[in-house]
Amino acid sequence: MRHGLSRLLRGEVVGLDQSREMLDIARRRLPSVEFVCAVVPPLPFEDDSFELLFTSHFYGHVVSPEERRRFLGEAFRVVREVVVVEQTWRPGLPDEVWEERELRDGSRHRVFKRYFTADRLRAELDGELELETRSFLAVRASRASERERARAPSP
Repeated sequence: MRHGLSRLLRGEVVGLDQSREMLDIARRRLPSVEFVCAVVPPLPFEDDSFELLFTSHFYGHVVSPEERRRFLGEAFRVVREVVVVEQTWRPGLPDEVWEERELRDGSRHRVFKRYFTADRLRAELDGELELETRSFLAVRASRASERERARAPSP
């Protein structure tokens, strides 16, 4: 039996994270879902492996534009459509920031975070806005738009 978002998705669901600890938690909560431990990019899947890649609160942690382009290239190598969910920018928030975060074990880490307006994320992904709330937004982009962008001359 699936729980959470996975129960709303048709077909095979594969979860991916770089943290074995997070994957252990996910496996306990969703025993029928396959999970893969990997640092991306590259994505550890064959070309055209899936119909949809859904990423939540990952894309905003990717630091450089080159890394973001590389991730999107990898995403569109393995899927036809990508849905990116990220935190919504609000007045008073910076566009991007390095934050100090303390984990449950007391260790501290610096984490890069970008906040998005709907227009900025839509333009960056060349996609369509699916959902926007005060806290987060979701943009869907297709492989066709990625290919068109790759063929376009550089400014």
